[in-house]
Amino acid sequence: MPLEHLRKIRPHALDVFVSRTHARSIVPKRLKAKTLLLMNSIHYCSRTSVNTGDLKIIRPAIGLTARILFTLIFFLSGITHFTSMQSYIDLMPAPVPFRAFWVATSGVVELAGAVLILFNYRPRLGGWLIVLFLVPVTFVVHGTAMLTLADPVMRAVNVSMFLKGLAMIACALFITQFGVTPADPQ
Repeated sequence: MPLEHLRKIRPHALDVFVSRTHARSIVPKRLKAKTLLLMNSIHYCSRTSVNTGDLKIIRPAIGLTARILFTLIFFLSGITHFTSMQSYIDLMPAPVPFRAFWVATSGVVELAGAVLILFNYRPRLGGWLIVLFLVPVTFVVHGTAMLTLADPVMRAVNVSMFLKGLAMIACALFITQFGVTPADPQ
């Protein structure tokens, strides 16, 4: 291995790296920096295990923080689906029938998906529930509003909400495919 001379300094420092050219620059910088980033949390993925050859930093605290931040909006919004139901009914286009029913149903689906993801209990199912919630909300509510509202400021706000909805759908789809538990680093 081209970095064998570093084993004399710290024998375990290279255990997670596959021999790569840029690993020569990563390891010495890490040894000099003496950061709080633990070496056993860095995994260099070889081409045999992952096709990206990317650097992964796997820490349980990052995963927990991500789950909290991702589900927070769904908890807050899900609760307000019931506490401010009329506001949500007013957001929906008038031609949609049974708007109160759909608001209540979407609140339940949203809360259930958030709970499953946050507590890492069947998170893939939770991801699908969030997708089930976000697709109609993003396209029916924000998509319609960004195309039909007369006020240009409110149209711009709904464009932003539409794009945010697409981004959250993408995150939820990642959860449906990979869950929320880190993959085995080996």
